[in-house]
Parts: sequence; structure tokens; C-alpha cells
Amino acid sequence: MPFHPELFIRAEESFIYTSTNQRFLDWTSGQVSTILGHGHLEVVKTISHYAERLSHIYSGMVSPPVVDLATTLGLFLSTGSKANEAAIRIAKLVMGKFEIVGLGESWDGTTAASSGAQYHAAMKGYDPLVCGSHDWASCGSLAAMIMEPILSSGGMHVLPDGYLRALRGHYDKRGMLLIVVEAQTGLERTGSMFAFEHEGVVPDNLTLSKTLGNGFPISAVVSSDKIAQTTHINDPLAAAVGPKVLTIALRDDLPQRASKSGLQLRQALEGIRAKNRSIGDIRGKGLLLGMEIVDGENNEPDLALGGLLEVTGLYPIGAHEREIPHTSSTFRLVPPI
Repeated sequence: MPFHPELFIRAEESFIYTSTNQRFLDWTSGQVSTILGHGHLEVVKTISHYAERLSHIYSGMVSPPVVDLATTLGLFLSTGSKANEAAIRIAKLVMGKFEIVGLGESWDGTTAASSGAQYHAAMKGYDPLVCGSHDWASCGSLAAMIMEPILSSGGMHVLPDGYLRALRGHYDKRGMLLIVVEAQTGLERTGSMFAFEHEGVVPDNLTLSKTLGNGFPISAVVSSDKIAQTTHINDPLAAAVGPKVLTIALRDDLPQRASKSGLQLRQALEGIRAKNRSIGDIRGKGLLLGMEIVDGENNEPDLALGGLLEVTGLYPIGAHEREIPHTSSTFRLVPPI
């Protein structure tokens, strides 16, 4: 995807602004990170406080934000890839095994072990990666399963009802750990604080990243007391943001708000689909929703139109309605009001 021709110089709430003062509704949210919106005053105040007083110290020194976050979570780092890498290493260490199972369309990161478990996304154009597992049913050194409760980057696929519970039973029998990745699904977006709660399943390791810092680089591995015996010491500035985001999400009942708003969004998208054959399946939970762009004649994915929408999908508020010709219909993009 080419760069947008404008320079983006500031952001506020759900909007981003260019150097020519054009205002855009931000559908990307730092790749679905900023669950509280841009420039949330409490988050900004927290960052400013520690940027002025205690932004960085040696990793062998402990600061109040680090203690607060460690009390709330566990092992914390800076990116989702690192969190998943750490969760896999923990599983191998605890279980004394080395094979990792992952879902084909998952996206778990770009580091060695995390990418080695995601198959379709990572095994194109590369040499063999770190050991995963080709056939989990017959492999003998299975340490863990790593998975997203909703395959967001893989196409917003919601797992079938009961799937996660069934997996939990299978892996308990095989003596494996369950690692759940909630980089994009965690902290209220699906209508619950964590997406695994919809199934009533508790993972052995839970990884958090994007939403935890509201776009700020912080990630975490949350484990049971039995598994997690130590914590990683992080910079106080990053560590201070995590507890503030968690506090706001719980205090302001964001899961309930996401559930209600998500229902409204889904109903609006369904209304658009009823009038346009270029929209196929609409899926997801809460406010984590996606829709397929299809050829209206045979309902197959329309990559050309999808690519065109990706390139032209940002419209300044107040711009004129724009039509994109299509073989079966006209897909009308209307700027948000």
C-alpha cells in the first residue's frame, strides 16, 4: 500500500489531522491499538509525569510503575512479538518439550518462535523457521498451543462456539499449555475485558500488547503463579501507561460500551450490505468487526476492489461522496459524519 500523500501531524480522540488541516476519521487506530482514542488526557498526563521525572533507569533498578504493573500483570516487555516469544519460551521451559501448535491463519508476531507458529503468514519466501508442529495429533514433544480467540489479521474469523473449550480439554489430556494472544482482542473491544471470557476458558499464558498501552509500546505475558516465578523489569515510562489504561477501561465500563456500540455498528453494516452486492460476510465480536469485499456475481473475494478501497479508504471530513465503479454494482464510499 503506498503512503498517503499528506503529512499527518496530530491526532485527537477518533480523528487525525494533516499539515493542511484536513480531518480524517481514523479507522486504523495505530493498527487497532488506541482503544481510548488519541490524546486521552489521563494517559497524556501519566506519560508527561514520568517523561519529566523518571523515563528510563537501569533494568536492575525498580520503580513504582514497574511494581504497579507487575502486581497487576506479570512478565512485561515492549512489543506483542516479544510477549509471544516469551510465552513460548516459558511453555518450553515449564513443560520440558519443544513443539508448538498454531492456527494456520493466525498472526502471532515477527520474532523467531512467534513467526514459526503461524504457518501461512510466515512460511512464504523464508528458510525453515524455529520448530513448530506439522501434525499436533501425532507429534510427541508438544509444549503448547498458541492462538488468537478471534483471528483478526487473518480475516476477522470468530472461532466456532465451544471450539476453545474443546481445545482446552484436548491439550489438558496431552499435557500441553494454552497460550491465548489478545493483542487486538484484549481490553474490552469484543464486549468483554478479554475475548477468551466469551468461552469461559482460562489460558495458562495470556499475552497482551497493542491495546494495553493505547498505542504506547508495552506488552505483557500474564501467567498463573505456578508458571510465572519472575518478572521482567521495564522502563518506568512504558510501565506507567499499562495500569492507567487498565484502570480507565474498568472504571468506564468499556466492555459494555463496546458491546452496545458494536451491535449498532453491525446493524449499520448489515444495512449497507442489503443494498450492495460488493459486501459479503460481516463477522467479529463487539467493535472488532470486519467485512468481506466480494464480486457480486459469484460472491468470491474481489481483490481488485478491496485493494482500491484500501488505497482510497481515507476521506477527509466534508469531502464529497465518491463512487468506485464495479462490474456488478457501484460501491459508494460516504465520508463519516
